[in-house]
Amino acid sequence: MMKKQERIDFLIQELEKLYPNLPIPLHHQDAFTLLIAVLLSAQTTDKKVNEVTPALFARANNAKEMMQLEVEEIKEYIKQIGLSNTKAKNIRLLSEMLVEKYDGEVPSTFEQLEELPGVGHKTASVVMAQWFGIPAFPVDTHIHRLMKLWKLTKGKNVEETERDAKRIFPREVWNKLHIQIIMYGREYSPARGWSLEKDYITRKMFEKIVLSKNNLFQGSRERKSLYDVAYLRDGKKKPIVIFSHGFKGFKDHGCFDLMAKFWATNHFAFIKYNFSYNGIGLTNTQKFTELEAFGENNYSTELDDLGLVISHAISGDWIPEKEINRDEVYLIGHSRGGGITILKGIEDPRVKKIATLGAISYLDRFRNYSEQELEDWKDSGVYRFQNMRTQQWMPMNYQFYEDYIQHENRLSIEKNIQNLSIPYLNLHGDADETVSVEEAKNLKRWNPTIELQVLAGVDHAFGSKEPWTEGQLPEDFLWAMELIRDFFLEKK
Repeated sequence: MMKKQERIDFLIQELEKLYPNLPIPLHHQDAFTLLIAVLLSAQTTDKKVNEVTPALFARANNAKEMMQLEVEEIKEYIKQIGLSNTKAKNIRLLSEMLVEKYDGEVPSTFEQLEELPGVGHKTASVVMAQWFGIPAFPVDTHIHRLMKLWKLTKGKNVEETERDAKRIFPREVWNKLHIQIIMYGREYSPARGWSLEKDYITRKMFEKIVLSKNNLFQGSRERKSLYDVAYLRDGKKKPIVIFSHGFKGFKDHGCFDLMAKFWATNHFAFIKYNFSYNGIGLTNTQKFTELEAFGENNYSTELDDLGLVISHAISGDWIPEKEINRDEVYLIGHSRGGGITILKGIEDPRVKKIATLGAISYLDRFRNYSEQELEDWKDSGVYRFQNMRTQQWMPMNYQFYEDYIQHENRLSIEKNIQNLSIPYLNLHGDADETVSVEEAKNLKRWNPTIELQVLAGVDHAFGSKEPWTEGQLPEDFLWAMELIRDFFLEKK
């Protein structure tokens, strides 16, 4: 839940995003027509006022003309408006007073305006703010209701709420902000039919889940990358879950943001990140704009990136220390990220459990290349393949192969997995079209202690796709997350 100043700052920021250019709620031509329109708007809608004022103002659009009309004639024009009897009398009386005291002009002080018949502080404030540009914060019942909903006032009435509003909001935003709040209330937070799901400002103000995206960190080869964190801010220590994406993947792929919320709501401190050479830049976080970097990626870099992420995670740099249990670090990896997760679980004693989704069983993905193909790759320095989703031609530089050969003792899953001493849950769909389920069986054969679950009818993405536009996790993905959650919670 946000603290009070955080709620104030968030409110101003979000309303400015929603309503940067304010329409004129009440149609008017000058101070007089605005004054009349605001007076009429009490206990009725702006839409209804705008329906009746054109005819009224065509008959009389200034104080001198209006005072010539009989009350009954004014009432006839505004009879669709609530309290039309009283309002017609006040319009006639204030017009006479404007002519007698101000030669028909609308005065420009609160005191003078509030002396006029039917003009209270709220009406005077609207005129002062919208016509004369004098900072004012007129509070109606809608603003009063929302201010109390957001716990920004304890005011028992609109007058007390106005005092609080003027105290907490910067003076320079008053004139615009009060209208923005009214517009938000009508569109997202109506008194009737209110829904927390729709009222996203209220929801975000008071939800305890922290979702922080696109934070910067330094990767293992001095290249900057991005990470996200998600956790429930309750001051209780939670296991840390770190997710590694796959080949041609990235931290924001498909339903991964919803996955982050899943782990946070289940009382884990969750981190997802981009491998520093995955081809995703720092600004456009869902497109491969850094193909040169993509070509320079290799397995050692990804393993070292994950090591750095673990170090940041347990240090309290990324998530407050009071929210994390550094003795419970769990890893999840998808596809090639699953292979990296396996190797990190083997080599890093800080990791206590791992789980993978559709993981590869070997990193030597070029084992079937002929000598001639390897020679051609070396001579050209780069091999290119097409990303079928984006239609881009992705480079893979020869250094990728050299890195594997040079560090094969570290990078061979088959040679190292016998040394895995921590619990490992391997989830693999039998409908995986990208990584054969036989690779999951390889892992189980090499280390029988692995808990393998083959999920019927599940594909490589576990039902997700890029982009993912639904508001909830795919059914198969949710199934996998629940299995991993229960596995991490088991006491082993």
